[in-house]
Amino acid sequence: MEGSGLNANGFTFTHPESSTPAADLVSVYQWSKSLSQFNLGGVTDGDGTRVDFIAQRNTPSVGITTVAASVTGSSAEILFFNIMVRKQQ
Repeated sequence: MEGSGLNANGFTFTHPESSTPAADLVSVYQWSKSLSQFNLGGVTDGDGTRVDFIAQRNTPSVGITTVAASVTGSSAEILFFNIMVRKQQ
């Protein structure tokens, strides 16, 4: 994973994707302020912080995904992110 484009309202990062992904798997992005509990994108925590993720596959090139993370609500001094893959429901 490589990060870039950090600003006061969020940042962008990129990660590689498999050239032959299984059809029933999806990428899931999570965030945390403490590493003790992770939230899914679009979830607001008890302090009012919310992180939304927008992923663009094959951007800027085939096999690379660019993810824009926007942070709203109360500010956080530090954020942690987790990327996982799980079966579609």
